Amino acid sequence: MELLYDTQNKDEIISFYEDLKSLDFQDYKDLEKFESADDYSFKYALLKEGYLIQRNALSLEDMLSVNYKLNEKGQKEVVKEELKSRGFKGTKSISKNYFESVTKIIKEILEKYNFNYQVDWGNYGVKTPYGHWIPKNLVDYLDKNQEENIIKCQLEIKEILNQYKNTAKQEIEDEFNEYKNEKRWISLDCECPNTDKIINNIINNHDNIKSLINRYKIVDLAFEAVNIKLVENLYDILKKECEKKLKEKLLEKIIYFNQKGLTLLDTFHTLEYYKGYIKYVTGDLTNLIFKVIIFTIQTRDIQFLRCLKREYFVNKASSTSKDQNNNTG
Repeated sequence: MELLYDTQNKDEIISFYEDLKSLDFQDYKDLEKFESADDYSFKYALLKEGYLIQRNALSLEDMLSVNYKLNEKGQKEVVKEELKSRGFKGTKSISKNYFESVTKIIKEILEKYNFNYQVDWGNYGVKTPYGHWIPKNLVDYLDKNQEENIIKCQLEIKEILNQYKNTAKQEIEDEFNEYKNEKRWISLDCECPNTDKIINNIINNHDNIKSLINRYKIVDLAFEAVNIKLVENLYDILKKECEKKLKEKLLEKIIYFNQKGLTLLDTFHTLEYYKGYIKYVTGDLTNLIFKVIIFTIQTRDIQFLRCLKREYFVNKASSTSKDQNNNTG
């Protein structure tokens, strides 16, 4: 709520201030049930229950890789095949991670400092022009102070990279000399990569370590109640994306259950019961966030979003990772 009170009278200002303090305000965070899904306060409260997040631009492999620009000779098919067999990726510009043998170890270190490391939130959230919308209680760790973990993580990664630095440096120099000076496949303006610079860009860069640990970041969007157009637009996107994702019959079934007077019981705060109920109504737990958003809109009860727990998505990601390792092993 915003008020404009035009006066320069000191007594009036003091009186007005005292009157304001006596009013009974309620924060949207304390609200759970709303009268109408078309109510602006409900739309705003629903959106504020989540964060807009984006995948960080650079991955660990990106930060550890060296990049070369190929000349015309280097872009011939037979040359590209040889470069590919030597671990290079790309066509006109090529890259290679000379720290490949320790990349897995570093990822295990990162995972130690982020329990959610394996979760690809973009696979579960609702896509918008500003990023993926995810309920806050699933990704609130992105908004917390991680200074202690960042420092510890830096030290562990530093130890691993320094152990392998001389080996990587020798490989980089040997291949650079071969491809630029002997076979002349690399553009003349390319210089031999500095191994120390590659390592320092990670271990001495606070933001890069944080980016590697989290993998995702919260979008800094001026998202407040006064931005009515933005709120309305985002809400419409969320609703339409959910309806598009879920089959028509499933939507009808959800609406039917809600029309039967569905209320959120205290037992829904138990994750297994909550998941069991959603599975009972919808048939399975795929597209879980989409289904919960529809439940929330239909019941106008914000608690549905607050009952979601990270463990479900973490366990799902862990299970998927194990399956992939078994298939490749």
